[in-house]
Amino acid sequence: MGNRFLGIVTSRDIDFVENRKTKLSDVMTPKAKVLFGTEPISLGESQQKLIASKKGKLPILNEGGELVAVVSRGDLKKSKNFPLASKDANRQLLVAAAVVPKPSEMERVRLLVEAGVDVIVLDAQSGGTSAQVDFLKKVKHAYPGLDVICGNVVTPRQAKVLIDAGADALRVGMGCSSLNSAHEVGVIGRPQGSAVYHVARYAASFGVPVIADGGINGSSAASMALTLGASTVMCGSLMAGTTESPGDAFFHDCMRLKLYRGSGSLEVMPSQIEKAKYSQGGENAEIKRVPGGTACAVVDRGPVKALLASLLEGVKRDFRRLGVSNVRELHEDLYGSKTRFHVRSAGAYGAAHHGSLA
Repeated sequence: MGNRFLGIVTSRDIDFVENRKTKLSDVMTPKAKVLFGTEPISLGESQQKLIASKKGKLPILNEGGELVAVVSRGDLKKSKNFPLASKDANRQLLVAAAVVPKPSEMERVRLLVEAGVDVIVLDAQSGGTSAQVDFLKKVKHAYPGLDVICGNVVTPRQAKVLIDAGADALRVGMGCSSLNSAHEVGVIGRPQGSAVYHVARYAASFGVPVIADGGINGSSAASMALTLGASTVMCGSLMAGTTESPGDAFFHDCMRLKLYRGSGSLEVMPSQIEKAKYSQGGENAEIKRVPGGTACAVVDRGPVKALLASLLEGVKRDFRRLGVSNVRELHEDLYGSKTRFHVRSAGAYGAAHHGSLA
């Protein structure tokens, strides 16, 4: 980008070229024969021009004849097939990366920022610790404009420590995911509904969004989390059975299943990242591992695209029944005392293993 545009070479131009010594100029379509757009031109205008031309690429040049952008037919297809994809101002997909809050991981953060990462997620078993707070302060000092998601937390007190340190968003949930056994190993946790409501209510006064992490086993659970104050949800086991998820499929009792390992299970402990998250000790961490999850098989759910479409329709249905059109209105009703809840047993369902086959 930024160099003088002379012409264009696509895969079609070289597919059947057998002589590898052929000059580029011999296969290149020169600028005089190339359809291109000139700045200023909007993305919509350039896309319409590309569609009308029936070409695969549309170079965008400035007044000096320098290349500043390229609009492709492939991008148009992706935008059509995935209209809800999260993108930045440059129409590039938003990317987040997990980092363990350890001093040695600052180099990883630096490399991620140089690569263009949009968000850093501090990947820890519990939030509000001195290690996570210190690491968060270092990251925000070095990269003030970088968004950092912290957690996990379940109380406003934990949330306050992280918000004061500069957290841009919080993950809420402890001991409530389908394969989480923290409440059995360490009797630590909180019913997810209570955790989301109280943390979100406190964080909202600072403009900090929260993510409901755990217990999202369908559209109803997602709608409930959003209604309680969450801005978005994280899905683990719900996506584990999809075609795109890692792991081999197998059949058991005429059912197609996939292995799903909880992030804190012994099966994934050998990875260095999981050791750092769950180990209780320094040099001898490998022999002091305390599991925080289990492993099991989940039912194959097919393509993730179809599953997400079904989840989205379910959430839309619940929003229609509540009489709101977006999450902002949902939260206004919540904090404006328009929304009412009927309470059932506090943690009978949220803290139990569910949505999986042992």
